[in-house]
Amino acid sequence: MISSLHDPVVSRVLDALHSEADTVDPPLLANMGDKTDDEMANLLDQAFIPVSPEAGRILTFRIGDDTGVGRLSPPGGLT
Repeated sequence: MISSLHDPVVSRVLDALHSEADTVDPPLLANMGDKTDDEMANLLDQAFIPVSPEAGRILTFRIGDDTGVGRLSPPGGLT
């Protein structure tokens, strides 16, 4: 079974998310400093904090192995 990661639409979406994370995450993470837990949670709620594309491929294949699905799907499945 071919992974949905090879689908051009999925690839474009993942590339766009990683690109936005490269813009959004560094300033947020730089502002962590001496924040309280609640303040850090609020900042992290705005961050992507992605895994690298390579790690994402490994995780996707691993999840596919565990579920038998073999494709990218959100936690809890598709609704």
